[in-house]
Amino acid sequence: SASRNGSELKPRVLCNLGAAWQLRQDYDKAIECYDKVLAIQPDTAPALANLAWIQCRRNPPQMAVAYLEKCVTANPKYGLGWRALHEVWTHLKEPQKAQFCLDKAEALRG
Repeated sequence: SASRNGSELKPRVLCNLGAAWQLRQDYDKAIECYDKVLAIQPDTAPALANLAWIQCRRNPPQMAVAYLEKCVTANPKYGLGWRALHEVWTHLKEPQKAQFCLDKAEALRG
């Protein structure tokens, strides 16, 4: 299987390493890990969502929208991506877009 030969393992390990750097607030190292994940698997929803989270804290929230929209397009069943996109749209005072994303997130929970 792909997991046994390491082709899926490396992105997962890099994503986990990125999350660890993110928790330590070393965002440059976290971004480096997530960028490596996306170079291997461009549609990795957790890496995209975490990059969006970092972008929200470092830049105007509009920067996060592109990552999050790619995230939920890549994996429409990734509820955390929809919830994060809801939060960004709420912050940007876009209530219709925010509600759409919240509805998507809630539908996936239930």
